[in-house]
Amino acid sequence: MKVAVVSTNGVDVNEHFGKATRFLIYEIGAAGAKLLSEEKTESLSVGDPDHPFDQDRLSRVG
Repeated sequence: MKVAVVSTNGVDVNEHFGKATRFLIYEIGAAGAKLLSEEKTESLSVGDPDHPFDQDRLSRVG
């Protein structure tokens, strides 16, 4: 199974998906977790605690 996590330091899962500037993609299986790729993206967060929806920003992500 593949999972995406967000991290500010590449070690800890410690970021909000909306603030992410990269996603770490892992393959998870019986043998453990293996990092497959690091996918860079534009953060969707504008720093507003109400998290307003912005269709234009969403359309530019992946």
